[in-house]
Amino acid sequence: MSYPQEFLILNWPEVLYALIFFVVTSTLIAIFTRGSKEKIVEYYSIFGFTVCLAFSIIRFFTVYAHGPLEFSFSPQLFTSSLVFIDGLSIYFATIFIFIGLMASIFSVGYIEERKREYYPLLLAMVTGMVGVVFSGDFITFFIFWEMMSLTAYVLVAFYYRRWEA
Repeated sequence: MSYPQEFLILNWPEVLYALIFFVVTSTLIAIFTRGSKEKIVEYYSIFGFTVCLAFSIIRFFTVYAHGPLEFSFSPQLFTSSLVFIDGLSIYFATIFIFIGLMASIFSVGYIEERKREYYPLLLAMVTGMVGVVFSGDFITFFIFWEMMSLTAYVLVAFYYRRWEA
């Protein structure tokens, strides 16, 4: 596939890069913050979802203007991982990121005790969901499916001792 010169900067799906970056950095922030600085994790998660939503909207219009995009981590490797972005997958990715943003905004007052664990898990679950809709082969699908399902399992069992859960 050949792409116009102005879109070569956006050659790789920056939505996935940004999500993975924010998962790793929010985990590091959660590890190293204690006490009154725990609010940083909340605001960093909201900031991360906002940045990823902006990237997703940009990619949304790029895909609808120029057609589907296909990326490979390393075309030379036998087990290279493929990411495929078409109109339906970018639509669902944008919805997933928007719902993650809303969940992180509305969780600010609700999650008080274990926010250092909650927000990195929420980011990781949304990353897994976006990776599932972007996957172009079975290996990539399986990796992101496991990421999504394991983090969703932990989030569902988050307040397992409360009656409301």
